[in-house]
Amino acid sequence: MDHGQHGDVPPRSTPHPAFRRLGERIREFRAAKNWTQEDLAGESGFDRSYVSGLEVGRRNPTYLKLLRLARSLGIPLLTLLDLDRPAR
Repeated sequence: MDHGQHGDVPPRSTPHPAFRRLGERIREFRAAKNWTQEDLAGESGFDRSYVSGLEVGRRNPTYLKLLRLARSLGIPLLTLLDLDRPAR
């Protein structure tokens, strides 16, 4: 029995597609403001490494962290989460 895998869950080192897409959205909105990851980190109160982890899909942010990101970017949370629409 392989104890390291659970059905359809990818290994920890492989970002889930939903997290990758969310990270792309965060990066798109950040870039639209001409902000660096450090700028977004400063505005939202996160470390730059956390923002980087979000953008590459290696982080699973909580609802409250998503709210902070959306507010920092000046967009509604639903806009950030609308993964089927282009970011501006």
